[in-house]
Amino acid sequence: MLIAAVPSKDTKNQNEDGWLSQAKIHESIFCLERTSLYVVTKWLNYLGVDSQSSAVGGKISLVVRNWISLRYSMNPSGRFMNLLVDNVGVSATEKQILQNLSRSPYAKLLLETAKIHLMSGEMGQARDALIKITKITDADWRSFYRACYLLCEISKSIGSAEETVHYQSLLEISNIQFPLTRDDFLLTYPMCK
Repeated sequence: MLIAAVPSKDTKNQNEDGWLSQAKIHESIFCLERTSLYVVTKWLNYLGVDSQSSAVGGKISLVVRNWISLRYSMNPSGRFMNLLVDNVGVSATEKQILQNLSRSPYAKLLLETAKIHLMSGEMGQARDALIKITKITDADWRSFYRACYLLCEISKSIGSAEETVHYQSLLEISNIQFPLTRDDFLLTYPMCK
């Protein structure tokens, strides 16, 4: 006789709630946190893309931190670079972003550029960078749906109902269970109200 274990509705709801909270934390890192302008600029230069930004100057410690962050993002599996990046003030969330830049860097760097522009209140420039992601043939899937989320929120901020519906539908097609909300966006980017 075979007896199958069937999870109860309570167990299923707990698993879904746990997954959703983990997904929200993960997506918050990649949609609402960012890395430094220096790292983005250097990566874009490395890829042969005009970044339209100058390198960050300033204190020696900032220059060293940025250089280590850049090198780490190019080879996040190296033990020496892991040790260095852990000791120069790189947050855990930025470290996760840096670890992922080397895979499909162009789309991910456009996403980082857009977030930097959003933090500066430059919605038009952020929007332009995000639209480029949506136009890339075979774009990185995660970069695509994150770009759609941010474009949907920017569209709401500028009052473009048609664009809001367009990017919301693309987001739903690419990631129907996307966990971030308008409130999450506005907490990080209050200048976009």
